[in-house]
Amino acid sequence: MLFDAGENRSHIMLITVGPGWTGIPSHYHEFHEWVYFLSGDMMSNEYFSPQNKTGALTVYREGHWLDRPAYSLHGLNPGQVSSQMGSTLLIQEESLGNFGVVPGGANYDEVYKEVEQFSMPRIVDTVEDMVWQDVEDVDGLKVKRLSDGPGRGFRAHLLWLPAGWSSDRAPDYAKPYYYEEAREFNYVLYGNMALQAYAAPGEPAERMEVGPNYYFERAPQCIFGLADGIVTENSCVWLQVTYANRDAVVSPAPIEDRITV
Repeated sequence: MLFDAGENRSHIMLITVGPGWTGIPSHYHEFHEWVYFLSGDMMSNEYFSPQNKTGALTVYREGHWLDRPAYSLHGLNPGQVSSQMGSTLLIQEESLGNFGVVPGGANYDEVYKEVEQFSMPRIVDTVEDMVWQDVEDVDGLKVKRLSDGPGRGFRAHLLWLPAGWSSDRAPDYAKPYYYEEAREFNYVLYGNMALQAYAAPGEPAERMEVGPNYYFERAPQCIFGLADGIVTENSCVWLQVTYANRDAVVSPAPIEDRITV
C-alpha cells in the first residue's frame, strides 16, 4: 500500500498478479479508479450493458493507462484467463467494493437495474499511441497528457527530463512548491532524479535522490522541488497524478495553481 486515506477511502497500491489469474465476471464500482501497467500482461473485457454476455477484449501491457469512471462495466468472459505471464500494476481506487451483474457470479446484486447510465473508460497505450510533447516555457521537459480536465479535479501526466538536465534550464519550474489542498502522487518509471525538500519555508534544503520504482507524494503543505544544478544524470521518466483535494477523489473543483517558495 503506497497511500491510504483510511476507512475504506482512497488508496494506491502496487499489485502483482500471477499467470493464470481468472478475475471476476462483469461488474462495476460506484467510484473512480485508475491503473498504470508496469510490466507483464493482463486481459479484461469491457461491457457496454449488463445484457452483454461477452465484452470487448482489452490486452494490457507495460505502458497502458486506464482511467475508469464510476459505473463502468468490466470483468472476464466465462472460462477466460486474465494473465498469461503475470503482471505488475499501479492502481488507485477511491473506495472498496463492487457490484456484479452476472447471476450466480461474484457479488451479484440486482441494484444494477437502478443504474440509469453506465460509463466507458479511457484506455490508451502510452508507448505506441502517444508521442512526447514539449512543455511550453520549460526547456527540455516533455509530457504525455494521459488524463486532464479542470472539470474533474484530476490529471495524470507522464513527464520526461533528458539526461544531464540542469535546474538552470527552467528555474521557475525547478523551484520548490506546495499546494494548500491538492495532493500529488509521483512514481519513477525510468532513470534518476534529484529533489530538494524543506521542513518549512526558509529552512535548509534536504537533497534526495530517487530512481526506478521510487514513489514520492506531495501532500498538502508539503514543500519540495527539483535540486539545484544537475537534476538527472541518466534522464528520468515518471508518472505524476494530481487531485484538487486532499482526499484524492475526482471532484468538480479545479486543481489550484502551485505556490512557489
